[in-house]
Amino acid sequence: MKTDRKRKSLNTLEILEKENITPEELNALAKYCCNISYMFVIKNRSKIAPCFLGGEYNYKDFAISAVTPLFLRNQQNEFSIRTAFKNWDSPIRTQTEVMEFLHKLIKSRVDQHLSESIRSSDPYYTKLQRTIYHFARKQNFKLIRHSGRAYFVKSGTKAEGRRLIDEESFEAIPYYLLSNDETLLTDIASYLEAETDFHPAIPVNILIRRLKYLRGCDEYCCEVNPGENCEPRCETHPNYMDDAIHVNDMISRAVSMSTAKLDKFYLGRNKLNSHEAGFLKAAIADMAWDIQHGFSCHGLHYYLDTYINSLSREVYESKYQNILEYMLKTIKTTIAQSMVN
Repeated sequence: MKTDRKRKSLNTLEILEKENITPEELNALAKYCCNISYMFVIKNRSKIAPCFLGGEYNYKDFAISAVTPLFLRNQQNEFSIRTAFKNWDSPIRTQTEVMEFLHKLIKSRVDQHLSESIRSSDPYYTKLQRTIYHFARKQNFKLIRHSGRAYFVKSGTKAEGRRLIDEESFEAIPYYLLSNDETLLTDIASYLEAETDFHPAIPVNILIRRLKYLRGCDEYCCEVNPGENCEPRCETHPNYMDDAIHVNDMISRAVSMSTAKLDKFYLGRNKLNSHEAGFLKAAIADMAWDIQHGFSCHGLHYYLDTYINSLSREVYESKYQNILEYMLKTIKTTIAQSMVN
C-alpha cells in the first residue's frame, strides 16, 4: 500500500509538469484536489455552516465548488491549476514541494470560496467589507495577493525574510487592536511588525470575519490588561463602526416585516392555523438571530423541527418549505434595504 500511494503521488507531480493533460489525468487530479479541499472544509465547518442557511448545500458540494475554478481554462487556454504550478514562488521539483503547493493553493481557494459565499448570503459581511476597504484607502494601505489570499499592506512597507501570518496566529492578536476604527489597520500592522516575527501584512478576509464576530456581540469582548480601558461595547460606543450600528433595530425591523407578511398572506388567508403561525414566527426569530451572529444549520427544516415534534421531511417540503424560504428572503431583503437607507 505504501508503494501504491507513493506512485500515485508521483503521478500528481508528473501530471502538473505536462504541457497537455489528458482527460483521464485531469479527472484523477481533480478528484485528488477535491479530497484535499474536503479536508480543509471539514476542518473549518463551523465557519462554513452559515453559508448553508436556506438550502441543503453540503460540505462535499462546497469542497468541489471551491476547487472547480482551478480546472477551468484561462485566457491562455491553460488550466488555472497548471498556471499556478508554473508561476509558484519557487520551482516545484519534488513530491514534498508539490504537496506543499497543492495544500497551500487549495486552502487559499477554500478561504476565497468561503468569503464569496458569505458575501452572497450575509449582508453584514458585505457592508463590513466595504467599510474595511474604505479604511484601507484612508490609512494608506494597498491590497496585494499572495497564494490566492488578499492582504492589506502599508504603502512602502519592506519586511523581507518574514513569513505571512497564519489564521490561528491572527485570531490570537489582542482584541484592543480591533477597537479603534480610525487607526484599525495601522494598529494591527504596527503590532505585527514590532511584536511578532510576521510580515506586517493583514489578511483581509480573516480580519473581516473576526470583526464580524466581535462586533456582532452585545458586549465588547476584550482582554483586560493593566492600564487598558476595556468597557462594555454597545451602539453608542465611540469606536463602534458606523456601518455596524443599529444592528438590533435592523433585525427587529426584518422580523416585524416577515411576521407581518406571514399574518397577511398565510394566517389571514387561512393557509395556516394560529398554532402553525406561532411556530413559524419563532422560526423567523431564530433565523434572524443566526444571520446576525453568523451561525446557522444545514437547512431551514431544522428551524421548524425545533418546535414541531416529529416533523417529517415530506410534510415540511409540502407545507412549510416555501413559506420559510419566502420569510428568509424577506429578512435578508429588509436588512439590505436598511443598510442602504
